[in-house]
Amino acid sequence: MDTIAPPNNGRQLFPASSNIIVKWVIAALAITVATVVYSAYRGFRSDWWQGRNFAPAQPILFSHHHHTAELRIDCRVCHNSVESSAFAGMPATETCLSCHSGVFTDSPMLAPVIKSALSNKPIVWNRVYALPGYVYFNHSIHIAKGIGCTTCHGDIGEQRLTRKAQPLYMGWCLECHRAPEPFVRRPEDVFSPSAPAKPQLPADQRQELVDRLGIGGKHLTDCTTCHR
Repeated sequence: MDTIAPPNNGRQLFPASSNIIVKWVIAALAITVATVVYSAYRGFRSDWWQGRNFAPAQPILFSHHHHTAELRIDCRVCHNSVESSAFAGMPATETCLSCHSGVFTDSPMLAPVIKSALSNKPIVWNRVYALPGYVYFNHSIHIAKGIGCTTCHGDIGEQRLTRKAQPLYMGWCLECHRAPEPFVRRPEDVFSPSAPAKPQLPADQRQELVDRLGIGGKHLTDCTTCHR
């Protein structure tokens, strides 16, 4: 025999206050989700996550400030393939010893260089910048087109420990590719360790440089330019 539920005599299953509780719960969940998403976004964009302004430990306590700003050694002495290769090159043991074979040879800081020379094992420097494998970057073309060291590497002449100056977001790269005029500098200033990231040149001079160096074209923002 089927049973028949007794009438509820018009009574509600839940009290009226339940509506308010449900609304508060939904609002709390929405705020929690939004907070988590925003925190994750900010964390991913933070200097800590991207390693910006972080100076990794190196086998030798090397100061760009001392060598470039004080001694005025040209960047190409150590990064000797920067004008001809995608990779800028790292200083070999022989490069260090070309100066230090007779200078500060008994300094503890130079001990790794001496050890490298005696053991015939190269110095292994720790990368400050590392692009994903799907990103192609060529140092030589940027140098040839008037993009200076400090545009990407920051105030390298003031860095006693080499640190990551830019997070290398795709949007940051595209800012220059879409409008290179503010970033292009005169050839004699390309390797200056103290030049600002955006050279303070009059608009007509910036445009003249862009035209003379042949910068421009749709290919600058094509996906295949950097993703090959």
